[in-house]
Amino acid sequence: MNDLSQQVKDFLIKGDIAKALSTFLQNNTDPDTENSLILLSGRWNRLRQEELSGIISREDANLEKAKIQHAILEMMREISPQSQAQADSPNSPTNQVEVEGDGNIVIQGVTGSTINIYPS
Repeated sequence: MNDLSQQVKDFLIKGDIAKALSTFLQNNTDPDTENSLILLSGRWNRLRQEELSGIISREDANLEKAKIQHAILEMMREISPQSQAQADSPNSPTNQVEVEGDGNIVIQGVTGSTINIYPS
């Protein structure tokens, strides 16, 4: 388990969802995860406002907190294998395709990305 994952889980264990979200958001490098974290942060802030205003019941607030915590843990679980794979082999390509044949091959990558071709 990496340090970020442990830090976020420690904050969740203490019940500090705000710190778990901010730590995860500040140390995240995946754009999709970042978007999800931003949305979760918005949900958390709305929930806190509703609690302070007294417009949400304790039961509903606890249920929403549990949903937010679960979403954070699910995101951690989804990125952990990716992070672990990159940590295990930082110099290896992340996407590999083997191509056989005698014809022409068209290779297309994302603008600005690097494409490496290795002989088999």
